[in-house]
Amino acid sequence: EVLADSENIPERMSEEETAHRVDYSGQRCITVDPPDAADFDDAVFLEETEAGWRLYVHIADVALAVPEGSALDAEARERSTSVYMPGHVIPMLPPRLSSLLCSLLPGEARPCQSAVIDFDREGARLSYRIERSVIRSSLRLHYGQVRRLVEGAPHPGEEVPDWALSSLRQMHEFSQKLRARRFADGGVFLDMPEVRVRVGDGGETLGVDLRSQDFSHQIIEEFMLAANRAVAEFMVTTELPGIFRTHEAPDEERLRELSTFVKTFGLTFKPPFSRRKIQKLVESIKGKPFEPTVMLAVLTSMKQARYTGVDGDHFALAFRPYCHFTSPIRRYPDLVVHRALAGMYPPGEAVIDTVARGGRRRGRRAQVADRRAAAGRMESLAQHCSDMERRAAEAERRITRFRQMELLERSGAAEHSGVITGVTDFGLFVRIDGLFVEGLVHVASMSDRYRYLPRRQELQGQRTGRRWRLGDAVTVRVTRLDLTAARVELEMA
Repeated sequence: EVLADSENIPERMSEEETAHRVDYSGQRCITVDPPDAADFDDAVFLEETEAGWRLYVHIADVALAVPEGSALDAEARERSTSVYMPGHVIPMLPPRLSSLLCSLLPGEARPCQSAVIDFDREGARLSYRIERSVIRSSLRLHYGQVRRLVEGAPHPGEEVPDWALSSLRQMHEFSQKLRARRFADGGVFLDMPEVRVRVGDGGETLGVDLRSQDFSHQIIEEFMLAANRAVAEFMVTTELPGIFRTHEAPDEERLRELSTFVKTFGLTFKPPFSRRKIQKLVESIKGKPFEPTVMLAVLTSMKQARYTGVDGDHFALAFRPYCHFTSPIRRYPDLVVHRALAGMYPPGEAVIDTVARGGRRRGRRAQVADRRAAAGRMESLAQHCSDMERRAAEAERRITRFRQMELLERSGAAEHSGVITGVTDFGLFVRIDGLFVEGLVHVASMSDRYRYLPRRQELQGQRTGRRWRLGDAVTVRVTRLDLTAARVELEMA
């Protein structure tokens, strides 16, 4: 039934629908995504103005293709997210929509909802508006290409027209201003390199890489954050029911444990704790041998971000309010926000006057009960979306680990170098270099009796006094590899 619904969606917008949209089909907007992206939610364009800069963030208008209450909508709601596993995607929407009709493919006219945001020359937001539009992406690039183009070292065949190169360099410069401003306002950069598995055309595991963010990712990240923030503020100002993204402040006790732990590396992190102190700690470990270990400890001291039916603080971003608006092809909360916005356009008009609408709060007493009921429904849906997001992340993690273990099994090496990434009362977790897969060295396999010191994240030998702690480099042997149970058992070499 869902697939039949997707087949019934026309390939092109009607003339009537197009007439009710701002026409940006001649604008030279571009998409930037990973090289293996299966869908393209967003396209961006930046232009200079007398006051500074005008940013256009065009987001695929999925709400137009997925009517509320349809079989398509019910299935999207149930899945609530696309799942990206090595070499395979389980999309939230049928591929005809996610990879074709809703995807912002170069040269194809596509309906969008656009956030158009004006900034001064230093990156302070001046105003914004929300529009329903039609665009035609001019160019598709991936992050590596953008990085090489801006640095002036493109690979053969990666050359782009002069207008595109000039645009990318402007975007790079402007995004760094937005980024610096965000951190100056208290934002915290909590990035850990991500394990990415390389998969062959036949599905075979080829290798693994650690991928970190660079400025090419930051261009798109900052532009998406600006759009999400503007939309969230509009929803709160107009009391529009929707799904928000929150990230609660960490517990004081977890931060005290982090403070004790980082002392073992000669680092200072003292109460009273704040975002700025966390950011200062993160900056102080850049390039140090123990950076991954301390960064992991910082991350584990934080709470998980989640979806809610009411606005709240986003601790890491230092935003309130905040929502997800920019990925409706792959996230249901974004689709919910798009639908809420769609109901705010005046009949037959293409632009939401955010100043006029934002100044007219819908606060009549008769509407209070309706708003509370809507917030309750949104909270229930937000909880479901949070649960599904975590299930998807766990599936991605487990499949990635399986692929890493395949490579470990095939390596046939007698010994492996690694780093201690976890210390418990029952042993040490070690991440093997090059493959980035973790295994357990159980205390029963070690040559001494060990005392666990949780505050120092350390095992201390009772006879030898030997200490094992987070970040130590070690050499290990694989004693057991169980792909089915996803278990890697190690011993010290």
